[in-house]
Amino acid sequence: MSYRKGFSTSDQYRDLAVEMFNAGFNSNANRKEAMTALSRGYEIIRRARDVQLREEIPYFVDGEINEELYAEYLKASDAYPMDLHNVRQAKHIDAEVFGDMTAQVAELVELRAAMKDADLVPASKNEAQIIIEQERAAAKAVKDDGFRLDQWITTQAWDCVSHLGNPYYRVNWYKQNEGLVSFARICSFVAPRREFWESKGKPNMSQWPYDQIENFYSEMAA
Repeated sequence: MSYRKGFSTSDQYRDLAVEMFNAGFNSNANRKEAMTALSRGYEIIRRARDVQLREEIPYFVDGEINEELYAEYLKASDAYPMDLHNVRQAKHIDAEVFGDMTAQVAELVELRAAMKDADLVPASKNEAQIIIEQERAAAKAVKDDGFRLDQWITTQAWDCVSHLGNPYYRVNWYKQNEGLVSFARICSFVAPRREFWESKGKPNMSQWPYDQIENFYSEMAA
């Protein structure tokens, strides 16, 4: 894959994977490409952690190997898997395993799990057009015109800088009972509710209690 050229940090691979995830996977090959990017990011973290351990446990001193320290180093380096798909939340996401890189690894694990479970989105239009339409629809839905959803949606955003020095925002989307999901999944949830709400004359639900909002949308499933 050509995107590997010029990428030197885990964050760059992660951001590429998030971009593909938010656009929606239209094939398993597309999903695999995004997950491969996460794996490349993990590989960079793993190698960096190995460098840290060599500094923390200096087993090679004055041209000789200290057997006791070397055993300690091997035990520490064996604590983390070689590949991202083998990393487990309960077993490996621990400061003693990954040190100050724990949060980075935890994010990659979370992203990989979400990508693995993501639905495929048929590519009826080119990806750029789909993204533009989704962003416009999401921006329209954000305006407080009385439209409300029956499940919560939250986001987490970061100010980032690309490897070319260009600033941009990276956004993760979270949906009730599902956790981290793609932007395409958010749109597929919001769009039919927006259409249903409009078909009912756009009632102002801003003051409605939650159970009334749930009852309003229950008609969709009937």
